[in-house]
Amino acid sequence: MSQSLNYHMNMVMMQGINLLRSNEKQIIYECKKILDYLKNTHKRTAESFEFAYNYFLKFFQSEEQSLENIIEEIRSEWMKTFYRPPETHQLIYILTLLENAVHKTIKENNEPSFRQPSVQYLFAKIYEDLILISKKDNFHIDHFCHELVMSKQLQIDWVARIQHEEKGYRLKNVIGISEESIDPLLFKRIEPTWFWISESLLKITGENQSIKRDVFPVP
Repeated sequence: MSQSLNYHMNMVMMQGINLLRSNEKQIIYECKKILDYLKNTHKRTAESFEFAYNYFLKFFQSEEQSLENIIEEIRSEWMKTFYRPPETHQLIYILTLLENAVHKTIKENNEPSFRQPSVQYLFAKIYEDLILISKKDNFHIDHFCHELVMSKQLQIDWVARIQHEEKGYRLKNVIGISEESIDPLLFKRIEPTWFWISESLLKITGENQSIKRDVFPVP
């Protein structure tokens, strides 16, 4: 990566961090609601989400500590606490809950929409770094996506798996939308960006929805 591009991406990540800090109280409030729900309903992820929640608090409390140092500390403390690497689907689920809480807060606080990609990039970086501490090989992506759609916490309508091709992107499969309602050609067509694929899916489901929805990628 060139120095100019690396500098630009670091600036984007810092914008995401600053956006989180400027909405700190509301984000923590949303995350606390999720933690309370997981505990009260005795969900298996409650303990690991509480671990993540505590480090989210630490992120806000340590302005001088870099994101890289916090992530490295998370790796170490996770192993000391649970004595095993996290399962991949569990790790992604927890991060998705946290990211969803952040996007919900930003939207409710009427932050400019052009700032949201910086949050998406920040979480993409966190996904990339934390996934290295997971050593599980039995991760079933379709089963995990089904759990996301069925989750009461995330309010996800559907999840589309998109595959990168040489000339663009192709729809691999969709969880949450019946195959009968999807044009078979959509699975064969290669688009220059995933945006056009999501637009095609929104046209299928849009008429049945009375609320505005967001679409965001998870690498």
